[in-house]
Amino acid sequence: MRITSLALAFAATALAANDPISAHELGGVQVRARFDRRNGYEIRVTADPSHLPPELRGLVVLRERLTGALSPRIDGVRIARARDWTATPRADGLELVTRGNVSGAASAFDVAIDLAVGSIYLSCVGPDGSESAQWISPGSRSVPCAIGVAAAPRAAPRAGQVIRQYVWLGLTHIVPWGADHILFVLGLCLLARGLRPLLNRVTAFTLAHSVSLALAAAKIVTLPSRWVEPLIAVSIVCIAVENVFAERVAMRRTALVFAFGLLHGLGFAGVLSGLGLPDGRFLTALVSFNCGVEAGQLLVIAAAFSLVGWWTTRRSWYRPFVVVPASWIIAAVGTVWTIERVLL
Repeated sequence: MRITSLALAFAATALAANDPISAHELGGVQVRARFDRRNGYEIRVTADPSHLPPELRGLVVLRERLTGALSPRIDGVRIARARDWTATPRADGLELVTRGNVSGAASAFDVAIDLAVGSIYLSCVGPDGSESAQWISPGSRSVPCAIGVAAAPRAAPRAGQVIRQYVWLGLTHIVPWGADHILFVLGLCLLARGLRPLLNRVTAFTLAHSVSLALAAAKIVTLPSRWVEPLIAVSIVCIAVENVFAERVAMRRTALVFAFGLLHGLGFAGVLSGLGLPDGRFLTALVSFNCGVEAGQLLVIAAAFSLVGWWTTRRSWYRPFVVVPASWIIAAVGTVWTIERVLL
């Protein structure tokens, strides 16, 4: 039955949030490389299995697959094989570390991970303390990082590479990892009596989060995540409760959605704060990320309307048997997240 399926889908989405307290983080795999003035290096890889495909969630399997897939290089020469990594279980997953020395003439470091682990965050610190960061896709090699005085200035990544990486990052930040954003968009879907008014409100939401994300990325507006994350959860509750007590969408909802969109944009900025945006490609990366987020939102809308059937939204049974129960589920989840994010 469609209604039962819809309710179960909402519940599954709510339960899919692996870590709602830290909803905007750097992802499942992070690589941090550090080079010192004595020509030594340390490469530290952390992996959170809860953000990885099911077949990689066992620590033993993850260690074997990840050490085999890692390919760090200095000046084009691979510096660590599977046997060179030391694995240590952590409370939130697995940590791999390898150390060694390079020649004094070494100039560039890059890495690739040939394993389907989603977007990978790479941070590289040179001997002079300068830090660069970027996102890389599985199977793709990172842009070389300068690691010595002999290094040439790091070239800006190609526009096509930036577009692919940041569109994918924005998309996956909604589907599957953005459970709070998914619930917010589903809350908007429930009270819409057609696709056009829903798209109008989603457009207002997109414009708002684009503005606040751009301001936060440019460091013009900043708010600590301990404020932003609870308020995002509160926005989910507000939209869901309004669905229950308001039978029609009033004009005030567009203004409310815009205001909440500003909050969600600050949340999106959290995933970029540790990374920054690539030198010379700031605008390209920012627009690409927003396009990915918008694509994710449209996927959620398409899934919701396909599941319940857009032609049923005007039926007499739609509100009491779909809108109200599903909204209460969303409100309950948002309330739990609000409490968790305030207390923890």
